[in-house]
Amino acid sequence: MMKSIFLLIICAFAISEVSTIQLEKRIRPITCDDVLGLITDFEDMLANPGNGNPQYLRLAPRFLQMLEVIKIEVCGDAPPCNLFLFGDELFNGFFATSFEAPSSDIEGRLAAGTSISVDSYSFGSQIPKLFGEDHDVAVAITGGNFTMNTGFVFGGKIIYGDSATVKHPIDAELVKQEGYLDFTDMAEFFVWESELLQQQEALEVLGGTLNGHLNEVFNIKCSDLEKLSNLHIMNDDKSRPVVVNLLGETCSLSNIGITTTGGCSNIIYNFPTATSLTISDVTVTGSILAPRANIIGESGQINGHVVGNSWSGPAQINWCESQGCPAGFKGSFPLNNRESELVSPAEPEEYSRGGVIP
Repeated sequence: MMKSIFLLIICAFAISEVSTIQLEKRIRPITCDDVLGLITDFEDMLANPGNGNPQYLRLAPRFLQMLEVIKIEVCGDAPPCNLFLFGDELFNGFFATSFEAPSSDIEGRLAAGTSISVDSYSFGSQIPKLFGEDHDVAVAITGGNFTMNTGFVFGGKIIYGDSATVKHPIDAELVKQEGYLDFTDMAEFFVWESELLQQQEALEVLGGTLNGHLNEVFNIKCSDLEKLSNLHIMNDDKSRPVVVNLLGETCSLSNIGITTTGGCSNIIYNFPTATSLTISDVTVTGSILAPRANIIGESGQINGHVVGNSWSGPAQINWCESQGCPAGFKGSFPLNNRESELVSPAEPEEYSRGGVIP
């Protein structure tokens, strides 16, 4: 609670230029009304940016994130927690820079900061089941170039920032729209979150069986992981996630049998320091958080979300929505969302159903 008090004081001072909060209000016991009032003030600041200090406007989304955490402690209102949710954006695969695949598919949504380049590739097979056959979901998003030689898109839109080259008709709308996502902010958020998971109290293990009934967070060195032929995770208690911190700069999930007792929705493999991650000859049951890593998906499949710096390879990415956070997390932690952008997203510049768009 002391940490929450400190954060609340910071937020109160930051907002004081545009609110009526008084000094005595900052030092008396915190109430739920105090927290909700500050959240409202920050939301008003974002809705009317001309009335606020530019420095605080830039930090306002981060203060809102802090206040959401404090609200849970003070008001007892815990929202569902998904570590891969950023505002209202949730992706099957998010990569800060490029995504390249010579074949295969991703069942959910894909976002890549600088480019998407695929051949014989399928996008979004699970999206019609989630949003309906006539959905208008942005299935793939890149801030740069989108290139697709052959493949299939299950409806919706492809959004790109620079150019799109599609060499055959697809059942999706191509939309040129710069600034649709703030890839820098999202990448920084996932780095922060990955580091925070690493800081959670964890049981140091060499591998073998990870008992999620007794511990939520485990640490394994990547050098020890590469020696394993099997990894068994007991995760059938859906109220308790299992976080596996895999520590090292160069890591590999290869030729290892991963078994679980509770499926894929509440397992997170966190690579907070990895700059290189190779995936081959493995079915990864659970989600991968490796925000600094250039991921090479040589073969196999991931049943869950994947976050990395970049992706290359034909490994399959299947949809399995992450649910649950360790005890140190009280809810999802978006630093930003589409409503809190200080600059409105640009209007679409061009629309097409396929072909080459400069």
